[in-house]
Amino acid sequence: MHRKLALLLALALLAVPAFAATNGARGGTLGGPAPGPEPEALTQGFDDITTLPGAGWFFQNNSAPLGLTDWFQGNDTVFPAHAGAATAYIGANFNNTAGVGSISNWMLTPEMPLVDGDSISFWTRTTTGSIYPDRLELRLSTSGSSTNVGTLATDVGAFTTLLLSVNPTLVQGGYPEVWTQYTATLTGIPAGATGRYGFRYFVTNGGPSGSNSNYIGIDTLAITDAPCSLTCPDDITVTATGSSAIVNYPDPIFTPSCGLVTCTPPSGSFPIGTTTVTCNAGTAASCTFDVIVEGSAVSVLEIPTLDAVGLSLLALMLAAGAFLLMRRRSTKA
Repeated sequence: MHRKLALLLALALLAVPAFAATNGARGGTLGGPAPGPEPEALTQGFDDITTLPGAGWFFQNNSAPLGLTDWFQGNDTVFPAHAGAATAYIGANFNNTAGVGSISNWMLTPEMPLVDGDSISFWTRTTTGSIYPDRLELRLSTSGSSTNVGTLATDVGAFTTLLLSVNPTLVQGGYPEVWTQYTATLTGIPAGATGRYGFRYFVTNGGPSGSNSNYIGIDTLAITDAPCSLTCPDDITVTATGSSAIVNYPDPIFTPSCGLVTCTPPSGSFPIGTTTVTCNAGTAASCTFDVIVEGSAVSVLEIPTLDAVGLSLLALMLAAGAFLLMRRRSTKA
């Protein structure tokens, strides 16, 4: 019985170095937590990466040759997370390939609506004092739910748009050794497009025997919708038919992040004069324009509608006229 317990203890002790050997770095360690971001359209702190596939994330390692590791839960013996628990980040390292090889390891976000002005930010770092250069690309596909990243280490599939590259020329010391934030903003996106953002750990001449590739972490991802942009039509001038005019004005131009937009008063009948129309997108934005109804020659000659005061004055005038007429007749008699 004692021999079995000793054997189990020995196996447990051996398991820790095995994890460090595959999911570890080739150099030193250092790091520290930092504040996380405010809530956004999509946030991910990578607290438990086993939940990501079920939430629509996609992973594919096109490294050649394939190594011992893929993306893995952060290893706090290398450095702790940017925010949250010490292991609450996602990592990749030189063991994504074997020997001397090319690392091309992909992590794709869920499919998302894409609009000009949307932004994506994340934090990343490598180990302190690393002499093995790393590189990370952030790419974009506007092909809906497509997960096409090709099959070769050189392929990018549908992810042809390079949003940014961290240490693009694989310079020693070119990858940040403390948690550093990177941000990209979308431009030139087709109307109604959806797609995915793709992180690509991409290192040539990498691997355990290569001159490049060590260990990277990614944390505190935030994808933010473009701010609401609301533009009202120009002022509208029309001529009245009678005492008003029917005006069906065009809708304001707005971005999807504005949500429901309402304009008051709505299209319909507008009286002679200037009416200001106000359009609101909740509390996000508002704009105004004027509907100007000018009276026509016919409408100017028309008798205006009398209100209660006007009717009272008319009644007094009629009564006074009748009194004078009756007095005149009595005088003649």
